[in-house]
Amino acid sequence: MNSLRWASILAAILLIKLTSASVETFKSSSSVYALRLHPGDELFSSIIAAAKQNNITAGYIITCVGSLTQASIRLANQDDVTVYKGHFEITSLVGTISAKGEGHIHITIADEKGTAVGGHLEEGSYIYTTAEIVIGNANELIFDRKIDPVSYTHLRAHETGRNLVCRLLLEKK
Repeated sequence: MNSLRWASILAAILLIKLTSASVETFKSSSSVYALRLHPGDELFSSIIAAAKQNNITAGYIITCVGSLTQASIRLANQDDVTVYKGHFEITSLVGTISAKGEGHIHITIADEKGTAVGGHLEEGSYIYTTAEIVIGNANELIFDRKIDPVSYTHLRAHETGRNLVCRLLLEKK
């Protein structure tokens, strides 16, 4: 699937700005960046560093394959991070990256028995063999994460010290 098609799909699914009575969508061309991590690299901070280095202002993770020796995941409706140690395949990695370099990234990992666990990716997840990550950037958009009072009041349990429930606000460049 070409990058413009990806951008259209993501615009329709992820990049929607809700107003009181209507839905406004945005179209944008995309740039695509490939990132390969090595044993011992930290996953979350490496993604954010690559986004900053490439001036990504409206980033989204397209795909990832790789493995971890340690995964730090904040499970649904939990304040604390759970640390898993062992050898894990990354079976899913999705999320958005704002212009300020803030990531809202979800991960699913599986162990040697195929048991899977997923949640918010947190710092402290280390690469075992490699991680090959493809990141897109919607070139004409800027992602900004701000507290959404409506979602915040309904999803208060989603709050932690570092992550507040936010909605993705969009601006055209």
